[in-house]
Amino acid sequence: MAFPKDEGEFYLDTDASDIAIGAVLSQMQDGQLKVISYGSRTINKAEKNYCVTDKELLAVRHFVEYYRQYLLGRKFCVRTDHQALIWLFSLKEPKGRVARWLEILSPFNFSVEYRPGIKHGNADAMSRCHNPRECDCSQVDNLDFLKCGPCKKCHKRAIDMDSSLVNLSEMLNQTITGQNKDDPVPSNEIITAPICKVKTRQQEKDQNIWTPWEGGHSETELHKMQENDPDLGPLLKWKESGHRPTNSDIQQNSAATRHYWHIWDSIVLINGLLYKNFSRRDGVEDHTQFLVPFLLKREILEKMHNSILSGHLGKKKTKAKLSQRYYWYEMREDIDIWISQCDICGANKHPHKSSRAPLGTMPVGAPLDRLATDFLGPLPTTPRGNKFILTVTDYFTKWVEVFPVKDQTAVVCAQLILNEVICRFGSPLAIHSDQGRAYESQIFQELCKILEIRKTRTSPRNPKCNGQTERFNRSIISMIKSYLRGEQTNWDMNLGCLAGAYRASPNESTCLTPNILMLGREVRLPYELLHKGHPLDPNEADTSWGNHALKIKERMQRAHCVARKHLEVTCKRRKDYYDNKTNLYEYKVSDKVWYRNEIKREGICPKLQPLFIGPCLVTKKINDLNYEIQIDAHTKRKVVNHDKLKPYYGQSHPKWIKKFKV
Repeated sequence: MAFPKDEGEFYLDTDASDIAIGAVLSQMQDGQLKVISYGSRTINKAEKNYCVTDKELLAVRHFVEYYRQYLLGRKFCVRTDHQALIWLFSLKEPKGRVARWLEILSPFNFSVEYRPGIKHGNADAMSRCHNPRECDCSQVDNLDFLKCGPCKKCHKRAIDMDSSLVNLSEMLNQTITGQNKDDPVPSNEIITAPICKVKTRQQEKDQNIWTPWEGGHSETELHKMQENDPDLGPLLKWKESGHRPTNSDIQQNSAATRHYWHIWDSIVLINGLLYKNFSRRDGVEDHTQFLVPFLLKREILEKMHNSILSGHLGKKKTKAKLSQRYYWYEMREDIDIWISQCDICGANKHPHKSSRAPLGTMPVGAPLDRLATDFLGPLPTTPRGNKFILTVTDYFTKWVEVFPVKDQTAVVCAQLILNEVICRFGSPLAIHSDQGRAYESQIFQELCKILEIRKTRTSPRNPKCNGQTERFNRSIISMIKSYLRGEQTNWDMNLGCLAGAYRASPNESTCLTPNILMLGREVRLPYELLHKGHPLDPNEADTSWGNHALKIKERMQRAHCVARKHLEVTCKRRKDYYDNKTNLYEYKVSDKVWYRNEIKREGICPKLQPLFIGPCLVTKKINDLNYEIQIDAHTKRKVVNHDKLKPYYGQSHPKWIKKFKV
């Protein structure tokens, strides 16, 4: 073989067989054709179904790409013993797989030359190389040596068989019982790391076979731990003596020791260590469990739950995994406590039952007691430049106003609410909104201050606190979609008509229309033309202005009274339904909590970021629905909803919490 040079034409010889494809890359140097590289790879199951021509073209495509660092940008020659490839490269309209492969080869400048098979032995030999990793090793008994050749499975199996499990077990006993630390140990019997025992896959039906596990504890250490353990120590002495004490003799022992005494028949002594025989109820598996002393519980729980090979699984799967190897008294309770105190699980997993505070109420008794407002969008920009919808609803009458707007600035919001709502219907007692910038701006705050309007807001990222407006937003979007007719940029054309249709329909909560509650009458609709212009109530035609005003006032009073009764009944029914699934947790000042992480940052995938932030500190309880918390030492305190929190049971408290004074 030779090194490639800048001068000299390259020749790529390719060939394909039923098991592999091969190639030889050569270059003309000093008048001689010298080999630069040999290449070969086996074909997969799908490629074995290709026809001969496709296999030959596969070899050309694969090795041209494989040697692209030598071939791209210079002319070379591809030699093959399949003459059909010359015709294939001259096709005017190739299709399917052939077309895709020819497109891949299009950046390369090469010619195809036919070469008889007798002279093509170099590439032919490379295409008939078997994959050294393929053999019938899986069909051989695991307890026999494998001698199929350079197979990696066979090589590893041979090493494993050389280190016989029986010899290892005997060596361990000799090392522990028959030799001193100062005695020389033969080099072929040196153990480079402390070991503990775990069960392997190589098992017989009637006997468990154990193998060393690097990185654990030696049998001597395990024996001392069980011997010095206050719960397992007495049991170990009883098992070594072969005498089971009576019931009266164990009354002074701990509850764990008495538990082990009750399962005396299932506890066995193996190599001086206590194990428990375990049998699955379905009879699928029988194995022994190592009785864990107190000093090893934390280490085992950490490895079986926190390590990379454990995956921070839940309580049920962690217990099932532990039960395959270990056992101790009240193991399930210890697992539950360990997982509940795991900070990683707390930050990345939802609670078993989501927090859900009782449904709060915002009582109203007359029109304009409270207005609710919100922005809907962004929507497709219309030819008139509108991109958002500003919605305003009245809590009592359910009256709605919708305005298409170009942006969500505070000036636009304040002008529309002042000129289109307040100037027509009067000043409300309160305005409720979310924490959008337009509503939190100084302009809007000054507007409320001048008009003596109480400004209330929802907690952060809690749209259900402004549920009436959010529900109307869903209704108006549904109505807009019904009349778009494929033109999404014309959604702002008929907003006034759609709002009028909503106001003319009875509301489910009040059982009356917003028109009758706000205006004292029903508006005239197009279908009233059938009455030839006459009013709906013929008795009103001949009344005077004074009588008309009195009737309107009486009608509105009766309507408001009916609406209040219906609102009270509806509110109670909805609260009873919502509170059936209540899961209220009462937090106290100085409690540590997890706070739901709903902040989206650029460059960070929301699915891969923690679900909760914490631990945070509760600094004030406002009511059962809202709490004031401190997230860290530098951020401001913020009021959050109860449903955004969950209790913190971990043991790692940041320094700022210890120094923080509520």
